[in-house]
Amino acid sequence: MKKILKINLVIIIMLCVFLCLSKVKAEEPPTFFTPISIEITNVSSDSIKTGDTINITLKSQNDTKQQLNQFPTLIIQFGNGEKIELETTTEELNTATLEYSYKITDNDIGELKILSEKQVISNGTTSMGINNVPVNRNIIANEDKIQIEWTDFSRATFEWIDYTEKSHATPSLKINNVEFNDEYSYFVYLSNDKNAITDASSLTGLSDFEDWTSFSNGVVGIRALENVIEKNGDIYIWIAEYQENEGKVLLTAKEVERLEQLPLGKRIIGYIQNIDTKDSIYVNEPFSVDTRSINYKIGEIADREIISKVINNENGALQELLNYAKNKQSLDQGNIKLQENEQSIIDGINLKDKAYYFVYYEAEDENGTYYPIEDIALVQAIKYNDGWTLVNYTDDRFSFEQENNNQNNNQNNNDDTVAGGKLPQTGETISICIAVTALIILAIAVGYVIKKNRDIK
Repeated sequence: MKKILKINLVIIIMLCVFLCLSKVKAEEPPTFFTPISIEITNVSSDSIKTGDTINITLKSQNDTKQQLNQFPTLIIQFGNGEKIELETTTEELNTATLEYSYKITDNDIGELKILSEKQVISNGTTSMGINNVPVNRNIIANEDKIQIEWTDFSRATFEWIDYTEKSHATPSLKINNVEFNDEYSYFVYLSNDKNAITDASSLTGLSDFEDWTSFSNGVVGIRALENVIEKNGDIYIWIAEYQENEGKVLLTAKEVERLEQLPLGKRIIGYIQNIDTKDSIYVNEPFSVDTRSINYKIGEIADREIISKVINNENGALQELLNYAKNKQSLDQGNIKLQENEQSIIDGINLKDKAYYFVYYEAEDENGTYYPIEDIALVQAIKYNDGWTLVNYTDDRFSFEQENNNQNNNQNNNDDTVAGGKLPQTGETISICIAVTALIILAIAVGYVIKKNRDIK
């Protein structure tokens, strides 16, 4: 009996060991072949035709052999054609290279692709990853049969986007009514000169578009726009597409309507004071801070009616103030940079506390090179212990008591020579008397007639 128990115990132990080994073997991690480069060989030209055979070699790093459980299948594709699965011609599972071969058919048209997402089918426990592995050459099959379908820009329209009041200087340009293809490359060229590109038909190679700016998702960013959006003159756009190793300009010198400027009072913002920090000027329109500056003019406002119109936000009030400022004699004028300055523009000006002033701004256009920007500010001078500040009419510190001309005209200082109450209206009284007399006469006449008729009866 004890002998039987010992035999059973041995059998159980052997089964446990076998199961454990089987489990370990089942959980053995899969083997991967990781190539460092891909070479296309056995062809003399990058343009191949039906009947040509290509060899594809995948090489491991430093020619290090990798042990495989099975040979992985390679997937290739020509243009937008069907996906093709290739079995390796390599015979040894312990290898530093994997060899594949393929003969071109009539259906293979376009550029050869070693697929990028799941480039290789996993066979059993063996797979292969070739993301971002460089290929030594670009192969195009049956190039003469490629029919390129270019993107249609005939209905293209343009819309300014990605800007607010504060970021008005850096918008993007959206191209609408166009179906863009993510697989193709698009380039844009902008200029204020309609004849900037004289021969667009000659632009076919990728190097021809080095001076252009690439864009995606139909949106052209400020990087391509900044050289034209602040310049004077109209804005023209060229758009090119590159696919199947060929480029073509599809839109030529199309005029783009300029981004509308902000309303007066919001284009150029100035913080003018000579207390702690000095003046700072900010431009909310497209503007080159490094090379340009602002011309300014400061003057006192004597016309209280204009002030009233501006603070009441009447239509055209700021334009009226701007015209007033241009024709008004200034207390001071000059030029200021778009940054904090060492000296305030109100230093040396004899300001009056609580008095009202205009500050007229004009961006330096460098003899008409840049699109004109001008603005106007209604401000009030406020005296502090350390100096002055000019507060904008939208500031809570700005105060203005509006005049009431009707009230001033009705004040008479209780003059005894003036009769109290409403004076009688002579013409009106005579009319009333005549009407009353006529009614009395009519009543008497009617009464007489009635009495006479009654006596007759």
